[in-house]
Amino acid sequence: MEVKPDYGPVGKFFEFQPVYRVPPYQRAYAWEKIEIEDFVKDLHACYDKRKFSEPVVHFFGQIVCIKGELPGTDQLKYYELVDGQQRIATFVLLVAALINVYKEIIATELEGNMNLNNERGILQGRIQQLTKRYFAFQLEIDESFQDINVLVLCNRDRTFFQSFLKDINTVTERESHKLIKEAYALINNKVKSLIGVGSLKDRIGNLKDIEKILEQDFCILNMVTDDRKAAFKLFQVLNNRGKNLTEGDLLRAECLRMLEPHQNEQEITEKAWDHILLDKPTDTEEFLRAIYSSYTGQKAGTNSLFNDFLLKFLPESEHEQIDNVAASRIKDEVIKIEEDVILLRKISSGQWPYESRLPVEHWDRNKLPLLVHALGHKECLPLLLSARELAQPLFSDIVNLLERFAFRYLIIGNQYVGDLIDLYNEEARAIRDNPGAYTIDRLKLKLQPLMDRVDEAMFRRQLDDFKYTRQGKSNKPLKYFLLSAAYYYPWYIAGANGYPTYTEKQIVYDFTDSTIEHVYPYNGVGAIVHATLEPLKNTLGNLTILGNLDNRTGANDDFATKRPIYEKSSLMINRDVRYSPNPAHHGH
Repeated sequence: MEVKPDYGPVGKFFEFQPVYRVPPYQRAYAWEKIEIEDFVKDLHACYDKRKFSEPVVHFFGQIVCIKGELPGTDQLKYYELVDGQQRIATFVLLVAALINVYKEIIATELEGNMNLNNERGILQGRIQQLTKRYFAFQLEIDESFQDINVLVLCNRDRTFFQSFLKDINTVTERESHKLIKEAYALINNKVKSLIGVGSLKDRIGNLKDIEKILEQDFCILNMVTDDRKAAFKLFQVLNNRGKNLTEGDLLRAECLRMLEPHQNEQEITEKAWDHILLDKPTDTEEFLRAIYSSYTGQKAGTNSLFNDFLLKFLPESEHEQIDNVAASRIKDEVIKIEEDVILLRKISSGQWPYESRLPVEHWDRNKLPLLVHALGHKECLPLLLSARELAQPLFSDIVNLLERFAFRYLIIGNQYVGDLIDLYNEEARAIRDNPGAYTIDRLKLKLQPLMDRVDEAMFRRQLDDFKYTRQGKSNKPLKYFLLSAAYYYPWYIAGANGYPTYTEKQIVYDFTDSTIEHVYPYNGVGAIVHATLEPLKNTLGNLTILGNLDNRTGANDDFATKRPIYEKSSLMINRDVRYSPNPAHHGH
C-alpha cells in the first residue's frame, strides 16, 4: 500500500487548479453547531495571534484522497475525497463568507465613488482570485471552455452547494442543506466581527489577514494514494477506535522536522518520542492533555491539542530553521515530557510515584489506586502530576483528600465535573509556580464550596439509594464505600471524635480481591425467604465486605452458616454483624 502523506496549509491544497470530488456514497454535510463553533473559535484564536503577536499553525486533522486525472485534461489533479469532506467543505464556506463581505463593501461603500476605484479594483481582484481557487475555474476540455467546480459534494448536496456558493439565499430542501446554511451564517458572522467597524483600509487589511490564515495557518495532512483499495484500507485504519492518527504522532513528526539539520539532537528526541508513544493513543492523548494543563493551568482545546501543545512547549515550530541552542532546548523539553509521561503512567495505573518511606505507609499509598481505579477519577491527573513536585507526605494528604472528595462530590452527589477540572488545573499551576508555599489547607479551602453542594441531608439521602446490582452499572463505588466503612469502623464505635483515622495501617485490604457479601442471602438455597427482607437485600443494611485476609463463604449461604466466618473476620465491622428477619434490626 503506497501512501504519500503531504502536510501543509489549506491554501497549498487549492493551488494549481485541483479538483475535489466527494463520492456519491459518502454522507451528506453533517457538521452541526458544536463543530462550527469550534471552527470559528479556532479562526478567532489564529486571527488574534496573527494580528497581535505571531502567526501560529493550527492543525485540522487528516484527509484521505484517491489521486487521479480529470478526463480530457492535461494531467489536471483530481482527488476523490474518501475522508475529510466536512473539513474541506467548511474551508470553502469560509471563502464564501470572505467573498460575501467583499461584495457587501463594494456595494455599500465603493460603488459609484470614483475616489475609491483603487480599493474597488483590489477587492474585485481578491474576489476573482478566491473564486478561481476555491469555487470554480474555466478550463479547455475537448476544444471548448468548461466551468470546473473545485469541490463537488455528494449527490444529496451537489446541486445545492454549487447554487449556494453563487447565491446564499438558495432554498434548502433537506437537513444537510440547512446545516450548510447554518454553518455559513456562523462563519460569516465571525468574519464580520473580526474585521470590526474601523476604517475601510483597516477592514480591508483585516480581511486579508483572514485570507492568510486559510492560506498559511490552517493546516491539514493529506494522505494521498492512487490505489483505491489502499485508500479504503487507510480510511478504515484511521477511523478504527484506538488507531487514529494522533496528536502525539504529529508532535513527534514536527519535532523531528525541526531537528532535521541537528542529527544528534534528532536521534535523542526520536527515542524519547518513541517512549512517549508506547501507550494506546487514547492514553497518550490523556497524558499530553494532563501535561499541558499541569503547566498552564488551563485545558487544551477539544480540537487544538496539537497547536496548543506546540505553542507551550515547542514554540520554535513557528520558525523555518532553528539554531543549535534551540535544537538543544527542544531535545531537553521532549525529554522532560517523556519523564512526565512516565510519571503519569505510574499515577494513572495506581502506582505510588515515590520511594516507599515513612511516615507514609502502605495504607496511605493504597489510596491512589482507590482514587483512580475504584472511583475512576482520572480528571485529577494534572494536579497529581504537579503535586509530585511536593514532599511525599503532602502528596499523600492530597490523594487522601481527593479520594474522599471525589466519592462524595461525584459518586454520591453526581455533580458537574467541569467545575472540578478547572479547579484542579488552577491548583496544578499554583503548585508549579511556588511548590514550597503550597499547603493542603489551600486545596481544602478551594474544594469547600463544591463540597457544600452535597450537604449532609443530600449525602444521607443518596447513600440510602446505594444498591448492589448484578447487571448494569459497576459495583466498584459500593465496594469502595463498604471497604472505607470497614477501615473507619473502629474510630466510629470509639466515639467518632475528631478527624476520621485508621490506626492499624499495617493491615491493607486488596480492593480487587475483596468481595461484597449479602448478610441475608441474595438467593439462598433452602433458606427461609422473608418477604419483608427481600426488597432490602441489595441495600447497604444487608451488605458487608470480606477482605483478602478473610476466609470466604458462599454468598448464598444462610446467616447461620456465615456467622462463624464473620466472627473470625479480620474486620471489626464483620465481627459486629447482627441479623434479624425484622428489617428494623437488620444489618450492622
